[in-house]
Amino acid sequence: MTQFRYPPTPTGEDIEREHTIDLADPCRWLEQSNEQVRQWQHAQNQFTNAYLDRWPHRAHLRREVERYYFDRVGALPLFAGGKWFRAGRNGADKPCLIVSEEPFGEGNRLEVGAGQNGPFGISWIAPSPQGSFVAVGLCTDASENNRIALIDMTTGAQMPNPPPQMLMDAWVGGASWLPDESGFYYLALEGDPRAFDQGMMFHDMRSGHQSRPAIPVPDAEPSEYTLIETSLDGRWSIAHRGLFAPKPVALLDRSQPGAVWRPFITLPEVSVAGFVDGDRLIAVTDAGAPHGRVVSVDLEAADPNDLSLWRDLVEPQPGFVFRTVKRIGNLLYVTGYADTYSEMRVYDMSGAYVQTVPCPEPGAIAEPYFTLMHLIPSTDPGAFYFMHSSPRRSWGVYRHQPGAVELETMRAPDLILDNVIIEDYAAISHDGVRVPYQVVRLADAARPTPSLLYAYGAFNLAFLPDFPGPIAALIEAGGAYVIAHIRGGAELGFDWWRAGRMKAKQNCYHDLYAVAEDLVARGLTLKGKLAMMGRSNGGLMAGVAAMQRPDLWAAIVSLVPISDLLGMLRDPYGRYVLANEFADPTDPEEIVRLSQFSPYHLVCKGGRYPPIFVDAGAADPRCPPWQSRKFVARLQNDAASEAPALLRVRDNAGHGPATPKAIQLDGYADWLGFVMTHLGLTPRG
Repeated sequence: MTQFRYPPTPTGEDIEREHTIDLADPCRWLEQSNEQVRQWQHAQNQFTNAYLDRWPHRAHLRREVERYYFDRVGALPLFAGGKWFRAGRNGADKPCLIVSEEPFGEGNRLEVGAGQNGPFGISWIAPSPQGSFVAVGLCTDASENNRIALIDMTTGAQMPNPPPQMLMDAWVGGASWLPDESGFYYLALEGDPRAFDQGMMFHDMRSGHQSRPAIPVPDAEPSEYTLIETSLDGRWSIAHRGLFAPKPVALLDRSQPGAVWRPFITLPEVSVAGFVDGDRLIAVTDAGAPHGRVVSVDLEAADPNDLSLWRDLVEPQPGFVFRTVKRIGNLLYVTGYADTYSEMRVYDMSGAYVQTVPCPEPGAIAEPYFTLMHLIPSTDPGAFYFMHSSPRRSWGVYRHQPGAVELETMRAPDLILDNVIIEDYAAISHDGVRVPYQVVRLADAARPTPSLLYAYGAFNLAFLPDFPGPIAALIEAGGAYVIAHIRGGAELGFDWWRAGRMKAKQNCYHDLYAVAEDLVARGLTLKGKLAMMGRSNGGLMAGVAAMQRPDLWAAIVSLVPISDLLGMLRDPYGRYVLANEFADPTDPEEIVRLSQFSPYHLVCKGGRYPPIFVDAGAADPRCPPWQSRKFVARLQNDAASEAPALLRVRDNAGHGPATPKAIQLDGYADWLGFVMTHLGLTPRG
């Protein structure tokens, strides 16, 4: 039996029934939002706080965490009408819109959100092409759900009667303007946000009315993320559909009176992500190129799905994974990955190589989370602006002028870590596949080193060697931070993603275990000195790792996780996520497979597991807190381990981006303190 006197958790007789599966669901009651659940959650938070308070360095670590925290979200300003727009805060620490002549000039600070109820933040900003108006997404809690405010830049005042609908998040940029500023497209929720019923709308600035464009789509998923881009000359509007592997599914020729949307590229299992350039689409695609290539597709092609009609602009490059392409002047700037590090290459419009842009040092160019987000329209400022960091340098902002040899630093990094080194290794997974990883540590850290392993591995998303933020406190304390590039991510190309999704999802977990075992085999760490943490899908991975391979870990941290995969099938957003990455929810055999890596269902009566800390946000619409409540409750009731199973559910916190900074800092301090306790590390100083 466990040594801990946890708050008591009643159990029920509920059964999870999906197709042919019947599984016990004893903690189903914790999915509710009633007084009994709130009292249970409060008791869990108190228990966790008392446990963390036993570590004498908690307050010291909180100060260290704040020293290393640098937020990159939304930090790159937007250019329109000769001015720069960015979100900021005024003297009263309230969110505001900053408009300046230079990218980071002092400028004017405009109040937004007048009349909003409760605390709010700016989710996104979208200036119109000439800078006459600015659309702003205002979030009144930490959920990322937001509503549109419109600001008239001639007066600086907020305009009446903006679109009334709620938006799910900032993932398609909020508002996509027409070049003449007569209106914009936006992706809106209808009804209860939890129903995840979103569709494309158009707001007419002249009439103030909204309408729904009739866009033909090739799939049956009504709420799939869609982004509309309109060419600078105003002729073409193109609808890109699919968050993780987008393609331009429909096209509107605005030069033709009475024109209607018509299908464009509808090939299955292909990513085509780019922009309209005259009468062609220039895009990065994996069609015929697992690491990507840049193609040109005629917008008036008789059959745009005929690959023989696509023209190669930049052919596949050995050792380089294509990610994005953008036109600056008469050059194409292509970003991608070489050996899991960011790289930027420049080509002319015929596809001839011009140069590789020098980054400050090997590291990561900041990019939006998902591929569709790269396509959010923006006005060309005449140079390539980007953010870059490395495991030893915090985020800086840089500019590359076409033809220049060197970069210009627009905002220098706030911090460079002294005496920190980055080492590259690779493990061999269960099926012989090479899995690269980095170890970040002090040059004089003792070996074997207490280590924290991080991995994500899903949704065609790359986690590159960038600045570790508050995890730097663990590094400075003599620990090592390990970044594993497992299958399911984007670091090694489109096939790397597909080799870790759907029926191949277990490969992600095998890769993780291979890296853990390789760290020990090389003498880089010890079996009892290796912790693992993950966020969101990575939080799911942490839960799976604790259940499938409890022998590997000194501690596990699962942040805003999915823990009950079968329960997700009853949640509209959860069902969307599962269907795109994990399993076909209509296939009984797939549901059986899903249950085999659902942490909540893997908890065994009398099982022994490593110390586990699970952290969730009360306002999280993506991985709602009941996912964490149920998992920890079952661990506390069923496990025979002498290791703790702790839960923290934070009020006014969501999945991450909209969570207030102070709450984020508290979260870092709590889970890092938990890890350092079990690795035997103390904050420096």
